[in-house]
Formats: sequence, C-alpha cells, structure tokens
Amino acid sequence: LLHKHGAGLLLLTGLQWVISVADWMLIVLLQIVVFDLTQSAFNIMLLVICELIPMLLFGAWAGAVADRTDLKRVLVWACVARLFIILALLLPAMRGQLIPILAIAALAATCNRFFVPGASALLPSLVSADRLPAANAIIMAARMSGMAIGTLLAGVLASHYGHVLAVVVIGVLLLIASVLCVLLPSSHVKREQADEVGIWRDLRTAVSRYGASLILPMTASMLVMLALGSFEILALVYVVQVLERPPADVGLLFGAYG
Repeated sequence: LLHKHGAGLLLLTGLQWVISVADWMLIVLLQIVVFDLTQSAFNIMLLVICELIPMLLFGAWAGAVADRTDLKRVLVWACVARLFIILALLLPAMRGQLIPILAIAALAATCNRFFVPGASALLPSLVSADRLPAANAIIMAARMSGMAIGTLLAGVLASHYGHVLAVVVIGVLLLIASVLCVLLPSSHVKREQADEVGIWRDLRTAVSRYGASLILPMTASMLVMLALGSFEILALVYVVQVLERPPADVGLLFGAYG
C-alpha cells in the first residue's frame, strides 16, 4: 500500500510516527520532571489534567478550523509552535517551577489538538476510499510503535543523560516533523472558507443534529482518557515508592503498554 500510493502516504506515516515519539517522550519527561521536583502524585494529576483540558476545550473547534484552512499550514504551524513551546524547557527556571511546567503541558496539548484533526483529514486525499481502512491501520501502527519507542527513549535519556538531552531530542523530532509537513502533498479537496459559514454555527448544527448519537463515543473516549491518566499517575508512584526505582524507569512501563 505504501509503495502503491507513493510518497504522500509514506510521508504522512513517517510524520505520524515522529510526532507520536515526540508526544510520548514529552508526556513521560514532564511526569518525571514534576515528580522529581515535587514528589507529589497530586501534582502529577494536575499535569494530566492540564494535558486533557485542551482536548475538551478545543477539540471540536480545532477540527472545524482544520476543515476550513489549508491542512499543510495547520500541520506546519502546530509543529513549529510546539517546538518553540518545548524549547522553553531548556531554561532551568522553567523546569524548576511547577506552574511553568503545567503551562507548557497545556500549550503543547493545545497545539496537538490542531495537529490531530489536520493529519486525519489529509489521509483521505492521499488514498482511494477502498484503501482507506488499510491506510488507517498503517497510520495507527506507526503511532503505537512511536508510543512504545517514545516512552522508552524518554525514560532512558532522562535517567542516564538528564532532562536537557531529552528536551533536545524532542525538539529535533518536532523540527523533523515540521519539515515532513512542508513536504506533504497539498490536499485537493475543496474547503469552505471560514467567513462563508461560521465555525460556531456549524458546531451548533452538528450538536443539534448528531448530539444524541455522539454521547456514547464521547463518554467512552473520556473514560479511556481518565483510565490512561490514572494509570500514568499510579505507574509513577508505584515505580518510585513500591519498586524503589528512579522516576525515569516509568518509561519502561509505558513502553510495555505501547
């Protein structure tokens, strides 16, 4: 399938893999930094909440924005903005206080809310409808393998080489992702302009028309995210307090999960 549909699908698959590695490196690294700083499971919970709130606040709106703008532009800006946000972690003052770390987590998650729908919307323009399920499977496999590698890599780098090198690697990955976004083929799907049909009007229409049918999948999605957040908190506490291992070893558990 990758060979048949050429460079477009290959680039998108590579982009999804790189972003997944960077995403999960950041998730694990921020938890390690917060726990090293505060030794508090409550603060890890605050970190997870800061990562989840942008999904609730901007998820639907970001998707509507992606539908009305150039998808490549959305992806590029999402990666570049996240790159500059992550580079703030190179400053000792930013890594040494809880509030800046929480702010960085929330801002990075906000950028990701725009990246996810943009990358998903680009796929149908790269493959035919009958190949779409297979292409989605390839993308998901790339993201899950990136998750496993990213969590392991964050744990190894943070425990053996320090937080700074881990931040640098995440920055390099986001830079690579930005380049891949630029190289992606443009979508040929005609998109409505934001000034023709209001974004909020479309959101209200979608909720009124499909609201009842969306309750179950949205509830299931929220339960999954809450379960994953709980696992993140308990895993870090278990590694440190029960196994008496350094916080960075939580990356091994997340790698097994991936």
